[in-house]
Amino acid sequence: MKPLDKNYIIENARCGKFIIDLFPTIDSTNEYLKGLPLEDIPRFCLAEEQTVGRGRQGKSWHSPSGQNIYLSYRYSSQKNIRDLSGLGLIVALAVINTLKKFIPSEANQIFDCAQGMGPGLAQGGRVTPLPPWQSPHCLVTRQAARNKFKIKWPNDVIVDDKKIAGVLVDVQAKSNDSCSVIIGVGLNVNMQDGEENHIAQYWNSMYKITKKSFDRNEICTVLIESLLEYLRKFSFVGLPGFIQEWKEFDYLFGKKTDVCVGEERFIGIAKGINQIGQLQLELPSGEVRVFSSGDASVPLSEEPRAL
Repeated sequence: MKPLDKNYIIENARCGKFIIDLFPTIDSTNEYLKGLPLEDIPRFCLAEEQTVGRGRQGKSWHSPSGQNIYLSYRYSSQKNIRDLSGLGLIVALAVINTLKKFIPSEANQIFDCAQGMGPGLAQGGRVTPLPPWQSPHCLVTRQAARNKFKIKWPNDVIVDDKKIAGVLVDVQAKSNDSCSVIIGVGLNVNMQDGEENHIAQYWNSMYKITKKSFDRNEICTVLIESLLEYLRKFSFVGLPGFIQEWKEFDYLFGKKTDVCVGEERFIGIAKGINQIGQLQLELPSGEVRVFSSGDASVPLSEEPRAL
């Protein structure tokens, strides 16, 4: 597999000037950027491997060498911390926007059916493809494609009920009207079966979904473009400008959901997010509780078991 090449990424990304620090191995890309002074030019950190990869709430992120993308970005925001609520959700949307450019879309899959790659009717010794709207294969494919990409509040990107990417946002206040933001993205690209002993949850990768290997440099290029595009829009419209897009990918909506906050546990039906990115959970009593942080999960009895 090709190693990461920062020169390729810088030359091919269509988003202005930026800096990439690339390491063969590092403890944490987020922690590296924390130790640097802020600059006017966007700065990213990439690594082939992380030895102390970290997710939300201090959880470890398995980061094998040369297979995935471990990317962090640091910038100075003129917003206060309150106005950055929901930023992790925006980053997750940018990740999905990237994945959609590499994993076949619903339209392409339906077109394949129309060209005769789905079921058909035998007529005179040959198979006549069924129209797309009649083909069981197409109906299943259409539904699967529609549900392919999801975001599990607050930061997990899900494909086929399994985690493919995670987002970590660190915000440090500098003054009342500005702060330093570090965004970390871990995206499973070419990771294959055999890593189960290192990961305590169902996981997915671009390779597992498509059965093909990817050039991570191409994905990094698109991911950086997408991330900067979404952050620019966020700086103008905030989270409310993304609510409709979020609804399309909300993994928890309408599902029985467990939310753990410290030692407390709440069970109810997820009702989406509000205008500041808080999860809304309808309890059995009918009360709707909102959560700005926590660990949300779908009980095993409700969540399809990954094969």
